[in-house]
Amino acid sequence: MAPVIMAFIAMTGVAVAQGERPLVQQGKEALYQRVIAVPGAALFDQIAERDSARTIPAFSTYYVYERRDSGDQSWLRVGEDSNGSITGWLRGVEAVDWNQTLTVAFRDPAEQNRVLLFDERETLKTIIENGNADRYRQLREQAIAGVSDDSPVVAIQPDQYVDIRRDFYLMPILEHEDVLVDGRESRLLRVATIPLQDSAAITSAYSTGIVFVIDTTVSMQPYIDATQSVMQGVYASIQEAELDKHVDYGLVAFRDSISQVPALGYVTQTYAQLGDGAERFLSRIDEVEAATVSSQGFDEDAYAGINEAIRSPAWNDFYARYIILITDAGPRDGSDPLSTTGLDADALRRLAADKNIALGVFHLRTPSGAENHEYAEQQYRQLSNLEDIGDFYYPVATGEVDRFETALTTLTDQLTAQVRAAASGRPPQQTAKSEAESELEQLQQKIDRLGYGLRMRYLKEQSGSGVPSLFNAWMVDRDFDAPDERALDVRVLLTRDQLSDLHEVLRQVLIKAEGDVSRSQHLGRMARPAAVRVHQSARRQGRLLSRAARQRRPLGFSGRKSDRWRFGLSVVAGRIALSQPVFSLRNVVKSFEAGGARFCLTVPRLDIPLGAKLAFVGESGSGKSTLLELLAMILKPTQSEQFGFQPATSDGVYDLNEAWRASDVDQLSELRSRYIGYVLQSGGLLPYLTVRENINLSRRILHRPVEDAAEHWAERLKIMKQLDKLPAQLSVGQRQRAAIARALAHDPSVLIADEPTASVDPLNAERILSLMVGLVDEMGVTLIISSHAHGLMQRVGLRMIEHQIDANSGHSGDSGDSGDSMQVTVADVSA
Repeated sequence: MAPVIMAFIAMTGVAVAQGERPLVQQGKEALYQRVIAVPGAALFDQIAERDSARTIPAFSTYYVYERRDSGDQSWLRVGEDSNGSITGWLRGVEAVDWNQTLTVAFRDPAEQNRVLLFDERETLKTIIENGNADRYRQLREQAIAGVSDDSPVVAIQPDQYVDIRRDFYLMPILEHEDVLVDGRESRLLRVATIPLQDSAAITSAYSTGIVFVIDTTVSMQPYIDATQSVMQGVYASIQEAELDKHVDYGLVAFRDSISQVPALGYVTQTYAQLGDGAERFLSRIDEVEAATVSSQGFDEDAYAGINEAIRSPAWNDFYARYIILITDAGPRDGSDPLSTTGLDADALRRLAADKNIALGVFHLRTPSGAENHEYAEQQYRQLSNLEDIGDFYYPVATGEVDRFETALTTLTDQLTAQVRAAASGRPPQQTAKSEAESELEQLQQKIDRLGYGLRMRYLKEQSGSGVPSLFNAWMVDRDFDAPDERALDVRVLLTRDQLSDLHEVLRQVLIKAEGDVSRSQHLGRMARPAAVRVHQSARRQGRLLSRAARQRRPLGFSGRKSDRWRFGLSVVAGRIALSQPVFSLRNVVKSFEAGGARFCLTVPRLDIPLGAKLAFVGESGSGKSTLLELLAMILKPTQSEQFGFQPATSDGVYDLNEAWRASDVDQLSELRSRYIGYVLQSGGLLPYLTVRENINLSRRILHRPVEDAAEHWAERLKIMKQLDKLPAQLSVGQRQRAAIARALAHDPSVLIADEPTASVDPLNAERILSLMVGLVDEMGVTLIISSHAHGLMQRVGLRMIEHQIDANSGHSGDSGDSGDSMQVTVADVSA
């Protein structure tokens, strides 16, 4: 590919004026020197300035700007990009040259044999030269059983396919030579394998944390005593099974507003934190006592207790996470004047989902609160609902203490059994489905399904992180058993600034070509394969390509031969025009007043490149939705110095400021319907149309054929069986999938999603978001999401941009009814 790009430069005479540039490789004119840092390497502000030394991640890559000898050491002045941004000085002995910018990627082991990585070049080369296929097979069988210290094999390809969109890794080629495997041209490669996700960071062991949130108002003493008794037995069984390190419990008590009844003593009180250990938990639970005075009415501030439990930092140490609410009262909803949180059931469920916490409720339906039971049940079922599983609400009829104790024992025993099974290494097994004969059996089945899902996800993450971390290993890109097929894929890794330079080169080529088609035919024959490869690389924005991109036909060439290559280059130039972002904002302000409160969102600078995947994150009321509505041309900014929009298929930049000044609603509407897909938090499907009709709607508006569009997207998003249903007949997760399908059906340049999984349980939220990210990744669509779920956004590989509420401003939330003024500033971002 490099010779083709150099030919472009030579023919067009393009030069990009920039600041200081890195050193070029020997014998090259425009290929820069790059190095990879070895494990334990450090950067210095100045040569040998020990006080400034800072350790850097192993296998970090840098451009080399200067090489200098000092004493008996060589030093490299390096930067993270080629635009003159100097990072510091690196010892020469702590860096290895990486001049090829080539990487390799494993193929799917389900379709071929796993690749071996050797410690020594000579060992592997001898096997290849002797055609010793039996020796290679023998070493592979040994490595599958476990790599031993005396084996020449240092690692083997993971046994599951590594999806680089989620488990991103890098295998740069440090050296290569041509060899023959069974008469086929092959490559012997020296590589470093660089997983960008440490398996130890995922989790060291499958562990479970459970926090009880207990109502301690005046009527609750019998249930507090029963909980104490159950937990003493639970901890005895945990210690007997030696599961102390795999399961732990916490305890939060709640009552009600002390502003109305001060004698209650507290709204919430944490008696035991996760991680405190068995002895402290048991001693602290013995101290819990019911209040001696009554609170007002039949509702208590249960949501304050749950909120307190959710915000515990100790959750990070546990993989399976549960909060169990025990109460005989209804909750104070966020609209209740005595609520201390202002949160409702949906908001709390989203907060829990952000930390992958499952919520369960034991509702003690005592006769004294009969009038309140219906309201409480509705709230608690909504609070504890998990899509595809159901709610974790268990009503204890007439509040019988014995029935409550039996149910609590069943729950804790079942969760402990799941931990025991995980600790023993037994594979997850899901109980066969059967008709539940009681509400307790229904609860058990739901716990079983949730536990099975958690175990399967845990095992997948463990295996997905199995890319070996090595600095120097040798492999061959063909397999003896299938020599006709490559065992590895070689790829070019391009950075954004390289793509931006390449875009300028292509633009100049197109200008020259327009006036002389005959002269361009030779260039066309040369440029077409390069254009396809660049198009594929650009869609990943400098990241390695996915299998889906390799399988998808990149460009549809048609027409006369003299026109085909020009069409291809035009598409490529449009797709990789990273120097001209899809959105370009400067000093954009949106302010408004509501309910006596003033809100102001400020965007000093925001450049969003084509194909980017961004998440604007922040708390409720921080202006995330406002920013998305500005980008979607729904809201008009109060002030704007620059607001440019250039979709992938457009030749020029649309000046949205001009459209707003002219009140050209037709142009704004056309741009929005043609180039933007929008997913609302609630889905936003039209209730009187079927799913099929909803999906086809965006195409019909643009007068495009529908044909099998709905079926295509329904299959991709796993809702084929729902096509002829109305939205009201779908689950929350199914509605969101349908909304995503509708937003993508007209092939937009940009997909905007406002909290798209906020109403979905944690397991399905990640599943839906991963589907969406995978689809836009394949299509080359720019993805912009708003979310409060930092962890989820990080897991699916989105770049996060924070909304910062200015320290001196009040925070009135989304409703803005407190009379406060809130100023929110989006970070100065050139994405």
